[in-house]
Amino acid sequence: MRFEWSVGAPESHQVPRQIARLLLDKGHAKNAAEAEEKHNRLFLFVLKRLTEKGVKRLSADQCAEQLALPPLSEEDQATLENVVVRLRALESRVGALEQGLQRTTETLDQHLQQHFAKQAGVEPRLDYGTATPIIDVQPLSRTAECLIEWRSS
Repeated sequence: MRFEWSVGAPESHQVPRQIARLLLDKGHAKNAAEAEEKHNRLFLFVLKRLTEKGVKRLSADQCAEQLALPPLSEEDQATLENVVVRLRALESRVGALEQGLQRTTETLDQHLQQHFAKQAGVEPRLDYGTATPIIDVQPLSRTAECLIEWRSS
């Protein structure tokens, strides 16, 4: 399994389901519950690795070793739940910030247009005529998102 940042990756909330599906497809889990347990173990392992000094890598051997371990201990499960709660709170806060930024940008844009129009001696007016709408779909650009690529051993 390889972890990398990539533009155009699936939504972050879809990644756990994709990993669970891969664990089932590759025979690392017998059912959805076991696949979720193994995903949780891998997620926590990787999270802990990210907090350590040195190379941040999950080798195929380490992955196999983690997949062979029993479900998380109560302590590790509590740690995972705490991380998930904090991630959800951060996602909510970032979403609110993004919405606020969008509103601020729109307001600033309107004020700038009015300011420059006034400087140029142009009076703004409303046009209630009909116009042909432009309905071309523009590609969405995203910031870095998680992309998971499974490599069979």
